[in-house]
Amino acid sequence: MNMPSVPTRAATNLGASVSHVAISWTNTCVVSGGSPYCWGSNLGNGTEETKLEPWPVSVDGEFSQVEVDAGSACALRRDDKTIWCWGDNTYGQLGDGTTTGSPDAGTKALIPVHGAGFLDGKIAKIAKGLSGNQTCALTNDGKIWCWGGVFLGNSFESNSAVPVPVDSQGVFAELARQGGSSQGATTNCALKSDRSLWCWGWDPGHALSENSLEVLKPVPAAPSAGKVFREIAVGEERACAIADNGTLWCWGTGITTTGQDAKPLGGVYTQVAMGYGGQICAVKKDGTLWCWHGAAASSATQVGIACP
Repeated sequence: MNMPSVPTRAATNLGASVSHVAISWTNTCVVSGGSPYCWGSNLGNGTEETKLEPWPVSVDGEFSQVEVDAGSACALRRDDKTIWCWGDNTYGQLGDGTTTGSPDAGTKALIPVHGAGFLDGKIAKIAKGLSGNQTCALTNDGKIWCWGGVFLGNSFESNSAVPVPVDSQGVFAELARQGGSSQGATTNCALKSDRSLWCWGWDPGHALSENSLEVLKPVPAAPSAGKVFREIAVGEERACAIADNGTLWCWGTGITTTGQDAKPLGGVYTQVAMGYGGQICAVKKDGTLWCWHGAAASSATQVGIACP
């Protein structure tokens, strides 16, 4: 399939503006006019069809967010703050208490451990990502719950088809899109209310602060000591974070030996994103977009022009 090499307008058949977009290996989903739409595969419409244009997800209500990974998707309903998921459920990542997949969005996630609906009305944000085997959610009281594949942040190395609380003291304020590895394991990072950076999960690139392949609960993530962060991005065995003063720090496979060795990149940044295979893109304060792969920002290429 030929892919455009310049920005090309997509989803032209939607009748309302797009408020949220998420992309994975095999599909793209958006929220438009409060409704989730997907194209590619895993459409959430009760079939296993592939579509080349946006298709409405079979779920009622107004939604604020949709997130996708390699095999499943979840959407956050605005009014009652409940999560609805569909797709692959091999590891329990739909959160319905089973490992049975669902081609439609009729699976209401968060079948609870402690009684029906114990997280309903409390969800502020959901996170999925590269690996495709896990889902996490940030609640409005600053807690994080995860379900699906191993490294759920609960100090155990096991799967769970129902949400389990991440084992950490303090209040979380932000939850990043999940990173991962080609082996399918997941890495999570989050900011606490004091803007300190904490991560857990699979860590072959030493993107976390511990010199270990498996970090079972949140640990302070290098280079977080003494720094205040406002944004984080997690990729394949790598992580980047923007400090409060706009400096950008990146570490992990192909960048530094350990996170403690990270150095700030030149410039003042406002946003950063990471993709599979080491791709990094960041927006500078002047509105220019810079992208590079792996090792360092010395290989960065400006791919946009200054925004007005």
